[in-house]
Amino acid sequence: TEKGVIYEEIAMCEDDPYDVCYELNETKVYEGESLSSPILGTKESLAPLKSDNFRRYIEKFYVPERTVVGICGNFDEEKILSLVEKYFGKDENRGFMLSEKEPVFKECYTLKKRSFEQNHIMLSFKGVGIEHEDLYKLMVCSFILGSGTSSKLNQRIREELGLVYEISSYLSRFHGGGYICVYMSLTADSEEKGLTEACKIIRSLSLSVTEKELSTAKEKLTASLIMSREQPQSKLSYCGHCQLFLDKFIEDDDIIEKIKSVTLEDVKEAAKQYLDLNKASFTAVGNVKDLGFYKEIIKGEQV
Repeated sequence: TEKGVIYEEIAMCEDDPYDVCYELNETKVYEGESLSSPILGTKESLAPLKSDNFRRYIEKFYVPERTVVGICGNFDEEKILSLVEKYFGKDENRGFMLSEKEPVFKECYTLKKRSFEQNHIMLSFKGVGIEHEDLYKLMVCSFILGSGTSSKLNQRIREELGLVYEISSYLSRFHGGGYICVYMSLTADSEEKGLTEACKIIRSLSLSVTEKELSTAKEKLTASLIMSREQPQSKLSYCGHCQLFLDKFIEDDDIIEKIKSVTLEDVKEAAKQYLDLNKASFTAVGNVKDLGFYKEIIKGEQV
């Protein structure tokens, strides 16, 4: 019964241009890594699965060293600990800890022709994991570049030039590694100018970022964090995330302090170090052109 539901979900994603571009991007930049596997699976991987496959999966992965029990709300701590011990305390570790290995980010160009109304583009750069000391510098840097209406990419390419339907920058953070992504959706006719402008902004970010942009980014990131913690589900998810991946809890005040401590020089250094177009990966889906067209814009190469 559930297979039928998942087949429909896979079909729905294949009709969504963003999902197609996102899945293709992660499949290629993390090729050979577990991160390259689509969470939904594929029709081919789903078809042969039997109930025994799921039992073996649970026996392998649902083990104490990979498990966090999180409780958020108004509760009796002693009673809760007693219940956790009762229902989970008999399980034994299997020596199957989370991997500490950094996922390898691959520099690649991937094109896929699809009959979508717009072309969907992702420029990806090797980033950092959730435990890295540069995380907050890069978070502020990415925010200034492409998060929200006041970002450099949005102001120039969407508001001033009207070349894109959507443009943004975000961080994908995993255990041990991650990447920075610049995403845009635009018509094939606007592609050359839109991508060219985006590359100009990325190249010049370390020189063009201002104190005002830095201050705005830090204020908005802080406000966003505070608002996201208003729901108990959000607090619970964050606590479990910290414990599972970092084996410690980081208070919101500490995160806010780390964000506030980011300087203009930190942002400039992060832009120089991480946003290198010569080391970028590129994914495009839609009415795409040839590889040489994109490489010439991004790297200045004649192919």
